Amino acid sequence: VLRGGGLVLIEHIGGNTKFGRIAHLLEESEAGKSPLQKQVRRLTSRALVPALSLAGILWVVEMVRGRGALPSLIIALTFGMAAVPEEFPLVFTLYLSMGAWRLSRLGVLVKSLPSVEALGSVDIICTDKTGTLTEGRFQLEAIYPISDSSTNELWTSALMACERTPIDPLDVAIVEKAANFQSELQGWELEWDYPFEVEGKHMSHAWRNAHGRWRLVMKGAIEGVMEHCRPSQPQMEAAATITRRLASQGKRLLALAARDGSCTGNRELDERQLELLGVLAFSDPIRESARSAIAECRRAGIEVKMMTGDHPLTAHAVAQEVGIRLNEDAVFTGPQISGLSADRRRKAFEQGTVFSRLSPEQKHEMVEALQASGKIVAMTGDGVNDAPALKLANIGISMGVNATDVARSTAQMILMKNDFWGIAAAVFEGRRIFSNLRRSFSYLVSFHIPVILLALVPPLLGWPELLLPLHIVLMELVVHPISALAFENLPAKETSREGSLRPAGRLVEA
Repeated sequence: VLRGGGLVLIEHIGGNTKFGRIAHLLEESEAGKSPLQKQVRRLTSRALVPALSLAGILWVVEMVRGRGALPSLIIALTFGMAAVPEEFPLVFTLYLSMGAWRLSRLGVLVKSLPSVEALGSVDIICTDKTGTLTEGRFQLEAIYPISDSSTNELWTSALMACERTPIDPLDVAIVEKAANFQSELQGWELEWDYPFEVEGKHMSHAWRNAHGRWRLVMKGAIEGVMEHCRPSQPQMEAAATITRRLASQGKRLLALAARDGSCTGNRELDERQLELLGVLAFSDPIRESARSAIAECRRAGIEVKMMTGDHPLTAHAVAQEVGIRLNEDAVFTGPQISGLSADRRRKAFEQGTVFSRLSPEQKHEMVEALQASGKIVAMTGDGVNDAPALKLANIGISMGVNATDVARSTAQMILMKNDFWGIAAAVFEGRRIFSNLRRSFSYLVSFHIPVILLALVPPLLGWPELLLPLHIVLMELVVHPISALAFENLPAKETSREGSLRPAGRLVEA
């Protein structure tokens, strides 16, 4: 409120509000260590205990031989420093830093260095549809009438359902298409503005003209608008036929409804007994880069799951067009999933590839279910509702310059452009980084073996020591990292078609 006053009725506060529930999910979601972080720590800790034990034994042996405490300690320290791979964390950080720099050149800003490594082991990408797989440039193609309303009444009602200063792309598309009917709004004043309702996915405006005539107009998801209408059987059949035909063509659909009569300012009372006027059909072109990116992901063994707020048939058509695999049970809706048991919900999240109208809790549960099955998950999002899933995912990616501050703060990466190819390119770059990091670690492990022998064998045989701690420091903190960086610019090894590279196991083998 910029000026004036108002009376506010507060129904819920704190944790009982929608923001409160989202905040609770954020508190529950804790970002864990990446697979390679765990392996580096485990490998270093496993090497530390035997190395210190052997160093202690070597110190005692040398003292028994009469070398003296300080010379014996230097020999033991030399062996301990040679045996412990303390340069691994340094090389690990250098590689991830270089990877973050390379990703920035692709338009991906990295907030958490371990997420660069996690990119290399992604199994599943959960991506938004609008603006990511599609261009996000909506054009209103037509209004398909269902009632006996005139053309003039249909287009005027569509304008009345939009915001006075349109910002939403769908509103902008309606206003552009109905520019010739703007004069019909003269003499009308907007009295009540009922905002977007998350559950029913609709909004409505109550207008009154100078002669005291009232008109309430609603637009939104077809099923949500239908709940407030009183259509006849022929109208219901016509709406179902139009919806199936247009949605199967990949069109984004909105229902338009209205009623004449006075309004009270009580939303529940005002949004009753509406007349279903028609269906608005919008086109949103598919990104050409999305098709090739999804094809590359399939060849690399990465599964792509699409999330959208559109009608399920629209989502199915778009998924087919961009090349997402669709099996028999591939498309699920939020209401449909909410009616399943916990076990069946988990299977739906694992087997489904297209999800329509999921709630924030369902997106969070989806990431949990996929991670519980052993998958590394990348999740995209740009809204407050996406924040819990973004934080829980192995890689949370905030999409585009229009992402909310909450989405940006909880994500590990920020994609500066809403384009699926950017996500795929980041994943492939992550695989290249990890492939070279694994080569570097293999080199470091193989280099440690002769250094350990040079530090251990001469003292055991009674020979003069060949290495001192200074030599080990120079080799491990200077020579090793510089030599390791020689692998950083190599091309990635060819990825498996059956599955993504899994770094953790390869590191243990090395």
